[in-house]
Parts: sequence; structure tokens; C-alpha cells
Amino acid sequence: MLSRTAILLGCGLAFSLGQPLPDREPAAVPLSAAVSPAPIASFAGASAPTVPLSAPAVQLFDVVQGRVIRTAPNSLAFRRLGESWIASIRGAWQGFRLDPESGYILKIPFEPAVRVNSGWYRGEVRELYVMWDPLTPHDTRMMLMGPEGKPRMFHVKADAGSFVEKFKEGQRVLTMPGM
Repeated sequence: MLSRTAILLGCGLAFSLGQPLPDREPAAVPLSAAVSPAPIASFAGASAPTVPLSAPAVQLFDVVQGRVIRTAPNSLAFRRLGESWIASIRGAWQGFRLDPESGYILKIPFEPAVRVNSGWYRGEVRELYVMWDPLTPHDTRMMLMGPEGKPRMFHVKADAGSFVEKFKEGQRVLTMPGM
């Protein structure tokens, strides 16, 4: 039997940028927009960024089951949600544990990469991993992966738990005005 570490490593969580988690059937998730921490465009007439059709899917990994339990097509809504979570960084987290025992890990790939310029992180983010455990619901952690594949770990203020619980159950979690 594989250890959780081997499963997580094989699923692309740790240090291997661009490796997809094992595929499952996509769940229908409507588009949504969370408030972006930075302006989308800085000149008149610019269009909002789009997520390419070939962008890797958003995936929810159950640590106890050792598998992906929900997959959804990537969208601008997930990008905005990820950006809002990045904006909620409240500090660096030094206690990264590669072999968690419980909880969920939500992977949001960014294509194109998100540019971040905050007091906690400066640079591009290619993938975001939000780690949330119902046993410690107010201790949400996030790992940002840049283009070099170097992870950066943070505590976040965002209420990722309610999103993860709804997403896990297949509930409508994202809505985009005018759609």
C-alpha cells in the first residue's frame, strides 16, 4: 500500500509543477467571480483575462481516502477565487507537513500564471493548493507554486472550509453575475 506521501507526490502536490492529479469525471460547476485583489486591466478597452480551454482542471483531494474526489473544469471563476485567497494571506507558515493525516487539498492551476505583488509574496503563481481540515477548521493553509516549482507556504484568512464542503458535496459553489 502506498503511503499518503507517495500518493501526494504522485498527485502533483509536492514539488512537481504541472503534474495533474489523477483524473475523475468532471463535476458540473457554474462560473463564478470572487473579488480580485488587483485590477484585471489597467487601460481602457482591455478585456478580462480568460482561462484557456486546455487549462488543467480544478481538483479536490481527500487525504484520508488518498484520492481525488471531485474535479471541475477550470474557469475564470476559480481563478478569481484563488486570487481572493492569495489576497487573504496573513502570514508565512513554517510547519509544512508533507504527509497530512486528514483533511482536503484543493488544487487550482493558473493558466496564464497569476502575478502577485504583496508583502508576503512577489512573483508568478502557477498553481495554488489550499489545505483545509475540518478537525482544525480555522487553520487554513495555502501553498503557492511558482514557475520554478518552488513551494511557498502561508496561513490564510479566507473561509476555504465552507467552499471545500460545498464543492465536495457537488453543490453550486460559484456564481458569476450576468451569467
